[in-house]
Amino acid sequence: MAEYGTRFQSTKVASVDLNANLYTFVLLASVGAAGKLTTVVNTGTSPVFGVLQNKPKAGEHGAVTYFGSTKVRLANSLGPNTLIMSAVSGFAVAAASGTAALGQLVTGATSGAVGEMHFFNYSLTGSQ
Repeated sequence: MAEYGTRFQSTKVASVDLNANLYTFVLLASVGAAGKLTTVVNTGTSPVFGVLQNKPKAGEHGAVTYFGSTKVRLANSLGPNTLIMSAVSGFAVAAASGTAALGQLVTGATSGAVGEMHFFNYSLTGSQ
């Protein structure tokens, strides 16, 4: 695995137990626990905040990379240079044509494994 490059991180309190979500995409809750970290619930309408870098339990601080190089867990086997988005599980999947990509894989990996990505979180569509 390559070493990390430049990245930007933030910490937020977890609204739910995220102990099993290391290197998965997370978002900020908008209802109830607004502004706190939670799991991805709907990839089509929920904006992803970043990739979780630790294993916080509810009420603990979670470290999140929101731009730059980070590890990410893959939902299926993907090769390097693949544009990716989040599955409902929070794992990375190939960005569908016409959808906004969250980043690009630097290293490929097999299903369930960890790869390295560059997280950019802007509207680069899967068809490019």
